[in-house]
Amino acid sequence: MEQARALLQGKTVTIMGLGVHGGSCAAACFCAEAGARLTVTDLRNADALTPSLKRLRAYPSIRFTLGEHRLEDFENAHVVIKNPIVKGAHNIYLSAAQRAGARIETDISLFLRLSPAPLLAVSGSKGKSSTASALCYSLRALGFPAFLGGNSTVSPLEFVRHTTPATPVVLELSSWQLADLRAVDAQDHTVHHAGLLRPEIAIMTPIMADHQNWYADMESYVADKQVLYAHQGTHDTLLCNADDGWGPRFACEAQKNGVRVFWYTAQSPETACRACTPRLMERALWRATDGTYWARFAEGDRACMLIPPQLHVPGRVLQTQVASAALAALLFAQRHSLPPSSCPPCFCAHSHSPAYANHASPPDYACPSAHSPFQEHTRRLAQALESYTGIEHRLEFFYEKGGLRFYNDSASTVPEATIAALEAFDESVVLIVGGTDKNADYQPLAQAAAKAHALYLLAGSATARLQPLLHAAQVPFYGPFTSLEVLLQDLRARQKSPGVIVFSPGAASFELFAHEFERGTTFKSQVRIIFE
Repeated sequence: MEQARALLQGKTVTIMGLGVHGGSCAAACFCAEAGARLTVTDLRNADALTPSLKRLRAYPSIRFTLGEHRLEDFENAHVVIKNPIVKGAHNIYLSAAQRAGARIETDISLFLRLSPAPLLAVSGSKGKSSTASALCYSLRALGFPAFLGGNSTVSPLEFVRHTTPATPVVLELSSWQLADLRAVDAQDHTVHHAGLLRPEIAIMTPIMADHQNWYADMESYVADKQVLYAHQGTHDTLLCNADDGWGPRFACEAQKNGVRVFWYTAQSPETACRACTPRLMERALWRATDGTYWARFAEGDRACMLIPPQLHVPGRVLQTQVASAALAALLFAQRHSLPPSSCPPCFCAHSHSPAYANHASPPDYACPSAHSPFQEHTRRLAQALESYTGIEHRLEFFYEKGGLRFYNDSASTVPEATIAALEAFDESVVLIVGGTDKNADYQPLAQAAAKAHALYLLAGSATARLQPLLHAAQVPFYGPFTSLEVLLQDLRARQKSPGVIVFSPGAASFELFAHEFERGTTFKSQVRIIFE
């Protein structure tokens, strides 16, 4: 805490946007403990902020301005810590703070200033949480005391005091958090400022048309995502998705800065190569037809099996996310715990597929012996991943009764994620979709919904846009229902045979729920009550 006290003690700090997800609450606790003179302000009233306010009762010195913002709280501040959901552009309060000489920070920027930990970061549109969680799990399986923080998880300020150069930190970063970091960097006008965010290893998951009710266009959305690797350099690594149309652009930009790029794909290398560039598979991870994942670490290198086929997460999309996380963890282990001459990972000594591994290993990548350190890392990780079942709200299998298996995919807030959920199962599923519109394109979902055994709609502005598209595609559906309880009661009355029930809304949650996590928790509790 000494660094934090030096930065904050005696300073007047305003936290803008308390919220209930924990990030600003953690920042408030952190600043109070560091000796700041703290004001917390939020446009919502106390009733809407009860969980956060309850925690902050332990700090009686905090002053609150609720139900409004006041200019004096910003004009008199040395530091303003903004919630990511607060738009920075054309904000009169943030502008007033900056004119008065205040610094604008976030919980992420404070963490990056204060933590000595090696950093791994994940962004993209969908799959961020699954990939980041699998990455932290993989690092821990390899023996690293890793931490996980950022978007949809705990604020890294919760654990910053426990970080050291030996404790890797995985940050999941949204486009809003990345945009804030660019704005924070812009305040540092010194010649030597190189950007706060410089992860040793970064993973970019596929880009989809998300948050288009917030951004002017896709280019501005993607520009924020590019902050993930903007300050990486020659000793850093970026994993790009070869199945994503934005992947080649990200790779090209990163390589201009000397960043080492690895590709990963849910396809065979031949298919991925046709989709991208002829030299795509020089350093890459891909999926074979038997469900195993293979990796090549340099041009001409022998391909090695990285992940065996015993993954328990459903579908190739989730499995590829886990595999990319495993690759990142092994690359980190190679850099931090193995001698420079160690070989790339290989699931078993001299294992290679005749179709993919007909290249001789170059001298600096001799095939590892059965007892090489990297060999042991890979074996240990492969064994650990056999019991990995994913995370809550992401195609989460949570209940089975009378031959019905229930999956909660409430974190699906764009149509593409729901399409991926449909494709995760070999059998036709009962699909529940619908929610709040984010200016997304629902035409592909209307076409894909024809694959469902039955389709149920949950009411919302996105559902209202989806319905005519379903009619045009001649896809029958039940609903829309204005509550999950009524929807599930109707589903139970109609569903007479065993099968898979998937709740994958493909839209935001705000008309019926506070957020997607409350939506998923409600779904799980109602299923257990109604189908008991």
